[in-house]
Amino acid sequence: MTRWLISPSEYDENIVAAVIQNGYTMHDKVIRPVRVAVSNGTKISTQEE
Repeated sequence: MTRWLISPSEYDENIVAAVIQNGYTMHDKVIRPVRVAVSNGTKISTQEE
């Protein structure tokens, strides 16, 4: 599995935030692993003006 970190994020730490590329299996063997973006837990700051 290949993963990228998403920062800032609305998700908790180490939660899959997005699937970049689907993975495939054939006859219970992995042909291509999934590629995902993972949250690093940094919250999105909202500032009101």
